Amino acid sequence: MDPNLISEMMKNPEMMKMAEEMLKKNPNMMNDLMKGMGGGESVVTQTPEQNLEGRRFEFNEEVITNGLKNESFNGQNGMIKNYNSEKDRYEIYIMDMDKSILVREENLVSN
Repeated sequence: MDPNLISEMMKNPEMMKMAEEMLKKNPNMMNDLMKGMGGGESVVTQTPEQNLEGRRFEFNEEVITNGLKNESFNGQNGMIKNYNSEKDRYEIYIMDMDKSILVREENLVSN
């Protein structure tokens, strides 16, 4: 990506707001972009929908968290955003906290 383009984007409040909204919807986007920039190799990544195939929960399904060690995360409404197979956890966007967390399947209930 052209460094001048990034510099111009950062000066434009509308573009920054759009980028912020995109990152809220897909918190892994920046990580994926950084992987794609290294070494010129093409990086094949799966979509969240593909990562969730055959899983109990679906993309954007609303869930409630429970049984977590951090009590502040218990009883929170969230949305399934992805599945991290390396950590065997779902990526959940907690709406009221405006934050994403990784949660085991047994700590989620369909809403």
